[in-house]
Amino acid sequence: MKQVTDISNLSRIGRESKPNEPCKQWGQEAEALTLGIFARFGDLFQNKCKVQGIVIFDDDDKYTETFKLWCVKLDQTKMTVEGVAQGIKHLEEHIRDSIRSENEVWPPSYAEFIGHCQKQKERGKLWKGLPRPTMTDEQKKEAMRKLRSDLKI
Repeated sequence: MKQVTDISNLSRIGRESKPNEPCKQWGQEAEALTLGIFARFGDLFQNKCKVQGIVIFDDDDKYTETFKLWCVKLDQTKMTVEGVAQGIKHLEEHIRDSIRSENEVWPPSYAEFIGHCQKQKERGKLWKGLPRPTMTDEQKKEAMRKLRSDLKI
């Protein structure tokens, strides 16, 4: 619980609005989730985060544009703590698999991370595979003969 309080206190620092005033662009939950995600990305990706621009504060101690974008997108998708936990778990599996195959892994974009946050079943909806064949092998051969005949091959 202390960690949530620390993140909540940290979120008041980089805002352009007053400390206890809600941000008009995104909710406090999205802001706290983004802070947690960026902190975890620092653990997972270290200096690659800075190269990718995944940093919380700019030189003026204001939130970076990347951080603000993530807050807005997580707020728009109604991201939950459970969803972020699922996303981090899936991302860690992806990193392990990539390392085993000697592929370099970089921090994801907000859209890629949201994809990691979706449940396996939801991700599967995007790819249904090919439909089952509706013709027998003999019907396929006959259709191919007819096509060749029509094309005079």
